[in-house]
Amino acid sequence: MKGLYVGYFFLSSPNVLYNCGRYIGSTLAAKATCGTRNYASDWAWRIPSLLQVAVPLVVLPGVLLIPESPHYLISTGQTSKAKNILTELHSGGEVNSRLVDFEMAEVANAIKADSNAASTTSWAELFATNGNRHRAFISVMLGIFAHWNGVGVVPYYLALVLQSVGIISVTHQTLIYGCLQIWNLFFAVLAAVNVDRVGRRPLFLLSSGGMLISYIIISGLSSSFAQTGMSSVGLAVVPFLYIYYGFYDLAFTPLVVSYHAEIWPYQLRACGIALTQLSTYFAIFFNIFVNPIATDATGWKYYIFFAVILVIVTGTVYFCYPETKGLSLKEMSVIFDGVEAATISENAVMAIKGADVDHKEMA
Repeated sequence: MKGLYVGYFFLSSPNVLYNCGRYIGSTLAAKATCGTRNYASDWAWRIPSLLQVAVPLVVLPGVLLIPESPHYLISTGQTSKAKNILTELHSGGEVNSRLVDFEMAEVANAIKADSNAASTTSWAELFATNGNRHRAFISVMLGIFAHWNGVGVVPYYLALVLQSVGIISVTHQTLIYGCLQIWNLFFAVLAAVNVDRVGRRPLFLLSSGGMLISYIIISGLSSSFAQTGMSSVGLAVVPFLYIYYGFYDLAFTPLVVSYHAEIWPYQLRACGIALTQLSTYFAIFFNIFVNPIATDATGWKYYIFFAVILVIVTGTVYFCYPETKGLSLKEMSVIFDGVEAATISENAVMAIKGADVDHKEMA
């Protein structure tokens, strides 16, 4: 039910925790590979691979035990079952709970709004007005910037990065990677739980600016090591890799999921989110096929490309990314579309939300 409230009015900090969960999995995976790193047989990679099956096996019984979604039940006309579930979970078994009646009405209105929005909106509307073009630009750039900031090189080719600065021990490489995942989890969660206190724009600016400075230092140290071969210079790269990732986690782990959803009006939100996903997959496609070749061919010089990208990221965030902390949909529309357009948009949404709901049918 929280998702319904968020969808109409605000997006609160628990939503940004969603993307932080990946670091729990990567931490467990790093610890598993660290434990099997010295195995002389194929089990060095088979055990970590098999352990990935363990989590779904644990989750499966829980999936079988959880109740059906009230949203789905109401959408298929099974309102009595939906009300029984909400009564059990949200009102402690009180059959005539006003909270449950309110939630049932909210779900029904949301379903009707989804249906109306799907029949009246098109992809062309994403670019129909100046405000929507601004939103579309942010959505596309957010998906690209989330992966074209150097993060596609540091984690996935960390072994190559470490080898390029003289750290060739498998034990040291796996230990560095494992500790990096714990570091990532800490900073991602720290930013997520404080996003409504600090704000989105400050986190984006701090993240992109910090990554830029860190990447410049990493490039300089890598260049110096390539020319001098001094082990102390190579080792100095490691702490700046951690610093770089700490800045990355401040914004591009938690906010890449929630920020683009906050800026779009209700009727265009699904298309706006899809636009970000499309740009994300484009950026990932580039990273998969270009980064390993470029890293192998140019070594540390490839970092300069991402340093330039980070300059563009920082400038784009500063000039184009508005603050969305604590804003309602109407206030968001004022920022992008102006007062008059925001009033029209609000009236359209309220007309959808104000559709009559047959409470007798829900009883």
